[in-house]
Amino acid sequence: MKSILFVFVLALAISCGREEEDLTQAPTPTNPTTLNEADLVIKGTIEIPVIVGAKGIRMAGASVTQPVKVTVAPDTTLVLDNSKFVTPPMASALLDFGNLIISDLKDNNLKVCGASGKEKCGTAILRMYTTGVAGAGLYNAADAWGAPMTASLTTPQSVGLDVAGAAVMQTYSIGANMRILKLKDLPTAPNYNIRFDFTDAGAGDYSTTIVIEYALAP
Repeated sequence: MKSILFVFVLALAISCGREEEDLTQAPTPTNPTTLNEADLVIKGTIEIPVIVGAKGIRMAGASVTQPVKVTVAPDTTLVLDNSKFVTPPMASALLDFGNLIISDLKDNNLKVCGASGKEKCGTAILRMYTTGVAGAGLYNAADAWGAPMTASLTTPQSVGLDVAGAAVMQTYSIGANMRILKLKDLPTAPNYNIRFDFTDAGAGDYSTTIVIEYALAP
């Protein structure tokens, strides 16, 4: 089964620095919507490696100032804009890494649910989690500790490890008469603010892989 993955590999050298403004805000619980994984239909797969180092963000073969357009199939198009995703000055604080934005979404194949795989789906889902390391957050293998991650559309949500720790960022009820789902159908544009809490972080390298999935459910 395919899935849509927007992947950001972050490698950071952490050291002591000036205190940043207080960005602390209590996150809401992960998984506000209960999902049955067996019912989900993930629509395609893409991976985008991004390295964060002393010279900032760079991405092989593409400019990070341009949107990344993904055409998974003739009937499904996604556009991810990562131009607002930046590395802030490092400090022992809650740090704002900017935003990950889905700037376009179109899917005209909504009849992929149910036992037959041909029934009309009732819900569209956008969710986020991390993967590829041993723990949640921006992970330091030497300390076996990860800087906790939150993602916000309107309020912060804790983003956990792998599908089990996924934060459901948005859901949308697909109308009975809808044949195509478009970005403009979503009440709120998918613009996700990403923060990592380095308040208790020791010196060292930190990494993770951020995954954003678009899925359909009955």
